[in-house]
Amino acid sequence: MLAYQGCKAYNVIVGLKLKLEKEIIMTTGTKIVVGVLASVLMLAITIGGIAFSAYSSYHDLGNRTESLIQAEYQRSQNVMSQTATTVMDVAKIADNYAEQVHELVEATMQGRYGEDGSEAVVQWIQEQNVTVDSEMYRDISRVVQSGRQDFANAQNRVIDVKRSYQTNLGGLWSGFWLNVAGYPKINLDDYNIILDATTTEKFETGVDSGFIQ
Repeated sequence: MLAYQGCKAYNVIVGLKLKLEKEIIMTTGTKIVVGVLASVLMLAITIGGIAFSAYSSYHDLGNRTESLIQAEYQRSQNVMSQTATTVMDVAKIADNYAEQVHELVEATMQGRYGEDGSEAVVQWIQEQNVTVDSEMYRDISRVVQSGRQDFANAQNRVIDVKRSYQTNLGGLWSGFWLNVAGYPKINLDDYNIILDATTTEKFETGVDSGFIQ
């Protein structure tokens, strides 16, 4: 009887031991699983944070840069219009000649008339039966030269901004995120500068004849 009871007690103890070991194993396994899941979640949150930060940063960069390209390009167009308007004021030319004056000023800024740009403007004015004295000639020359310099400066700013933007678009990291953000949203070819004919000639001939006087 005592032997039976002792055997039964032993079996109970062994059963409790096995149950306890199983619970310990399950608890340890659960901790490992929870730890792994927590690590994966933290990694996902970190990657998500980096991705959102990069997307936001390059989205703002694309928006800011394209707005600047458009603004600088428009500034260069405004310089031509303002120069044409000033020439008309100086020469007291009627408003109905505004389009012709604008075209003439644009051609001058493109260097189509070379060193005689100012003289071409004066000649056209004289053809409209306007008397051009020496003082008016100097004023017109000054306006054209100043306008052309302002125009060149504005064009250079367009070049600089476009070059920086195209570098970012071509970059591995920056280009990827700009494309993800949907950039470029403008056609950069629509904002090409007006190449100075005089400058083109200098490169082709290797001779610098100077700007209009």
